[in-house]
Amino acid sequence: MALGFFLAAAVVAVAVVSGAPVGIGDRAGVRLEHKERNLQQDGPASSMFQPEEHGLGVGAHNVQSFAAPEQVHIALARSDSPEEYAVTVAWVTWPNTQSRVVWGSSVDDLGNVADGSSTTYSTRHPGRADYTSGFLHSATLQGLEPSSTYFYSCGDDTLEMSSVRSFDTPPKLGPEQPIILGVLGDLGQTDDSAATLAAIDGDNSIDLVLHAGDLSYADCDQPRWDSFMRMLDPVASRLPWMVAAGNHEIETNGAYPGAKPFLAYESRFRMPAVGAPTDLGRGCGAGGGLDGDGFLCGEGWGADEADAAAIEEAERLPSTVGTRGGEGVAAGNTVGAAVRQAARGVREAFDATWEGSEDEQPPVSCCPSEWSGTYDYGNSFYSFDVGPVHVVALNPYTATGENSVQYSWLQKDLESADRTLTPWLVVMMHCPWYNSNLAHQGERQAETAMRAMEPLLHLHKAAVVITGHVHAYERSHPVVGFELTEDGPIHLVVGGAGNREGHAADFYAKPEWSAFRDGTVYGSGRLSIQSSSLALWEWAASTRDTAGLHDVAWVSNPYSPYTPGEEDGDASPLEATGGRSDNGGDSAASASHEGDNHDQEGDDVSRAREKAGLRVHALPERRTRRVARG
Repeated sequence: MALGFFLAAAVVAVAVVSGAPVGIGDRAGVRLEHKERNLQQDGPASSMFQPEEHGLGVGAHNVQSFAAPEQVHIALARSDSPEEYAVTVAWVTWPNTQSRVVWGSSVDDLGNVADGSSTTYSTRHPGRADYTSGFLHSATLQGLEPSSTYFYSCGDDTLEMSSVRSFDTPPKLGPEQPIILGVLGDLGQTDDSAATLAAIDGDNSIDLVLHAGDLSYADCDQPRWDSFMRMLDPVASRLPWMVAAGNHEIETNGAYPGAKPFLAYESRFRMPAVGAPTDLGRGCGAGGGLDGDGFLCGEGWGADEADAAAIEEAERLPSTVGTRGGEGVAAGNTVGAAVRQAARGVREAFDATWEGSEDEQPPVSCCPSEWSGTYDYGNSFYSFDVGPVHVVALNPYTATGENSVQYSWLQKDLESADRTLTPWLVVMMHCPWYNSNLAHQGERQAETAMRAMEPLLHLHKAAVVITGHVHAYERSHPVVGFELTEDGPIHLVVGGAGNREGHAADFYAKPEWSAFRDGTVYGSGRLSIQSSSLALWEWAASTRDTAGLHDVAWVSNPYSPYTPGEEDGDASPLEATGGRSDNGGDSAASASHEGDNHDQEGDDVSRAREKAGLRVHALPERRTRRVARG
């Protein structure tokens, strides 16, 4: 198909500047790390929340004062009825207390009771203090009506309960139900992370959040999980926070004998689970190795193996590099050096926090970008239905090949999904399959998953694939097998939410399938599904100097083809979308405001629109609804 058709789907940058965000960190009672701070110096400002006091020393504190629930967050759960929703409430206390949620449809009448359970976990990592978590509680609320407000309080009603919180349930299942999904990846806990959270918190139209991996950046420093969850609390206690596993959640490899992978991630979150825990990361087992056939088994590669794989991969990469979205420059050895540096980046960040003696060798990174262990239960991969959407969360850091547990599960899940109710298929995972950034090229995790699973997602007409990992933003045209195609999904890389590792600002020369990219700002996205056939994607920067919309695109659902003329004259859903710039003009005209830090797509989009005879949509009014907060 002609490139011009697909260029009509491209979207130009919009430079909309808004006010400074509010301080999530201040509201959560934590002090956020700045980029230059050493991790060991970070921590909550409030003495009540000093993470070092938690864990093994809890018994020294007054039980009553430490019975207060904290780190409250919610997630969608398996519902007993397809006409109702279920929500799991999770929280932490430092003594062992009751796991109870009282809830109702009025702040003055919390007459319903949901009792749950609690667990703890312990870690021992070289170079880190031994750690035992607080008691991680969860309880599930069943029988929730769609599009309704509920109030709740969690804790122990004989000791101490939380303040009353509230959440709104999403719209009911159905093909024409509008819904708005917040989207982000690679968050961390910096000032930039807080700005991204503030932007999400300030948008009362969002129904739930999809977080595509790399959550806390604790990297085996377990108290950082506590500070991260406190930072998340004000937002995630009212918005269902649905997470995917990233490499920063692994927190183990062959250097840590006996350590379970993904232990904090699995213990702290309650996603709609698949199966029961088994002894994972131990030998081959069912689905061992990346391909699921046992060729790579065990607890996982260390940094040396991952580094060697990246160096080998560098030999076959392109010989041009597009710097910050430019046209590409002769690279010579720069490509190989860049890939080697990216492969070593995680380990170098970890080494910087090592406090051992000079003659001691610091441990290898506990968050390698390439890892061969297995994790096939619980939060690893799962799916859920919400409004008109079937959401699938995948995990590239376990086996993904055609013989794997995950592939078999995905095949059955997609075959059994009721697409008459949920015509939209949205997939979330950490590793991008389509990535033109210098960072994270040629990683076996992504290549193995793509080889096996892309045909399956194409067969079932996935519309959107959300990823992170690369600390930049990139949107593709509809693409399958690196070829432009009308019925392929668009791929979104949203790994620039604010983490401490900084921007991935450099790109290769722009491939045909890439529609828009920017590696210089932090932000998050909104996927506004408006009907069974049409959605609006928006990506906005959230930091003070760059806040505002940077990319907007209409998305057509390949499962339910949009017929031009049915809903909006003769306009195509794949055309370029108009946005408001800082001077109130059309987004195509405002593209030049972005300078050299963005792809300059205005001319291409204008030519494509002229060729196709397409007009520019005005952005729809944002849907808002009342959100009561406790």
